[in-house]
Amino acid sequence: MLLPYKIQRGLERWLINEGAEQARVEDAYFNHFIGHFAVRNIQLTVGSSRTLLVSQANMDFALPPLLRKLLVIDEIHLRDSMLIVERATDGH
Repeated sequence: MLLPYKIQRGLERWLINEGAEQARVEDAYFNHFIGHFAVRNIQLTVGSSRTLLVSQANMDFALPPLLRKLLVIDEIHLRDSMLIVERATDGH
């Protein structure tokens, strides 16, 4: 199906637009009937190191706001994840 591929590539582009130098999402699943979204194997690189690794992320979202093009996430579960946070030398 084409929709998961478009979601996968859209998420990668969004992560790069938000500051990642490289972003990779292996698989995406979206079910708007039950309000569920899942992605597997997210890898995010900033500089020369991996900054974010998520084996699996599952999100449940509210349907009514989605009809108004708003995404309201009710619940999110991350499995086997790593996040590296560094403060810039200027404190931001």
